[in-house]
Amino acid sequence: MEGPSLGADLTPGIVVFYFTGTGNSLVAARRLAEGLMGPPPVPMVRYLGVRKVRPRADTIGLVYPVHHWGPPDLVLRFARKLAAPHGTYVFAVATYGNHSGRAFQDLGRALEENAHGLTAGFHVRTVQNYVPVFPMPDEATVRAKQSEADAQVDAIVEKVKRR
Repeated sequence: MEGPSLGADLTPGIVVFYFTGTGNSLVAARRLAEGLMGPPPVPMVRYLGVRKVRPRADTIGLVYPVHHWGPPDLVLRFARKLAAPHGTYVFAVATYGNHSGRAFQDLGRALEENAHGLTAGFHVRTVQNYVPVFPMPDEATVRAKQSEADAQVDAIVEKVKRR
């Protein structure tokens, strides 16, 4: 079974896929999609039961949190299903709270299976929210970190526009 088609073969346009646990990556994905004048971001979990994901856009974004110094397993499984023609600009945005780890190495290898690999990777530092280990910061710190994260995403939008 293949996933729903998202357009013609390779057409100008963007699609942003996301995986989120606590919402930080969803906020970043929405801001990216809006800044890049694309449709709303699409959850990766929508494609769990499909063999291939064939977005038909010349720019594909993947947004996800860093879990244990790398992409979550669901993101790697999604990346292995992603079939993108040569010439597609595939970028990733990894949100993290404390350390970005190996946010792109494993993802790049997974993308090479059906796509041409990862064109660019960007980090966005957000609020550390792994509460079993790190206490939640106070509200003022959360607001300040979110403002910094928004500025980082805005800078990424400009870089993606310039490719």
